[in-house]
Amino acid sequence: KRKAKSQKVPPEFLCPISHQIMYTPVVNAAGSTYNKSSILKWCNNKPQPRDPLTNRILRKPIKLFPNRTLKGQIEEWRRRDKKLKKEEKSSKDEIKKLKAELEASKANFKAQLDRETKLRKNAESLLSNLYQKYQSIEGQLFSWTTQFMLQKQQSQQQYEQQLQQQLQQQFQQQIQQQFQKHLQLEQCKALQQQKLQKHQAQKKQQQVQPQRSQKTSQRTPQLALHETQQQAQQKNFQPTPQKMPQQKSQATSQQTPQKIPQQTLQKL
Repeated sequence: KRKAKSQKVPPEFLCPISHQIMYTPVVNAAGSTYNKSSILKWCNNKPQPRDPLTNRILRKPIKLFPNRTLKGQIEEWRRRDKKLKKEEKSSKDEIKKLKAELEASKANFKAQLDRETKLRKNAESLLSNLYQKYQSIEGQLFSWTTQFMLQKQQSQQQYEQQLQQQLQQQFQQQIQQQFQKHLQLEQCKALQQQKLQKHQAQKKQQQVQPQRSQKTSQRTPQLALHETQQQAQQKNFQPTPQKMPQQKSQATSQQTPQKIPQQTLQKL
């Protein structure tokens, strides 16, 4: 027999002698209800038994009558109590399971947090390394770009200088060619003038010869012989003074290119 809790068990279901649940409720002659075992013990231990509630004398043999209505109520209450206890047990088990699940979830959550913290630290370290590499690469790119720009400027300057030099050389060559053409033209003009002069001289000589022939016929034969001898001597021994410097000047002009004076360059 289990002791009933006063908070949960209603007082009507408790025996006034044993203060326990009445499994076999019985009514005595006084009209009070008790548990059968507890009232029999009470009456057997005393010579003149009395009702514990009303203090009335109970005659022997004691007559007891079963209280079926109360018994049915008690049985219903017990069934409900069993259901409640089962529900409490199930709820307790569920609570325990929930607690275990919560603890497991907490452990998993802590593990996940640790993993996430580690991952964050690794990510932060990687980001810092990447940022440092990016800064180094950016500095290298800046230095390379500056070097490239300087090289480009230098190459442009060199190219411009080369172009200027080439243009100057071409211009000087053109000027020299023009000057040489001009000299050649002048030489041609001089030759033509010489030829004209020779031709005019020959014409004059041709005009003068018949006059001389007339004069020689008039002169004595001794003078004619003397003049012919002098002319022969001049042809044999004395070279023409005009032809030699002309040949030398032509050879020097062909061998050595003449330099252009600055005044002619400025005029051109």
